[in-house]
Amino acid sequence: MRRYGINAQETLDTISHEKPQTIVFLLDCCRVYWKPAEGKRSIRVAEGLKAMDPPAETLIAFACAPGQTADDRSTGFKNGVFTKHLL
Repeated sequence: MRRYGINAQETLDTISHEKPQTIVFLLDCCRVYWKPAEGKRSIRVAEGLKAMDPPAETLIAFACAPGQTADDRSTGFKNGVFTKHLL
């Protein structure tokens, strides 16, 4: 199975290793993913993601709180709800 995702905490750790003055980390994710199930259908898993451990001087913006999910229904736009309103 091919995966399409990144580990956000590892990415943040890599950025912070460079010692920037400020980090702004914007993630457009609804924290709901589809897990392959037996047969042809997938099941929706809505567990949310874990809280991140940011270094000082870091702003992290998600579409929802850790452990929660966001409604990311189709808005008729190219982006999800979070990015639509951010833009």
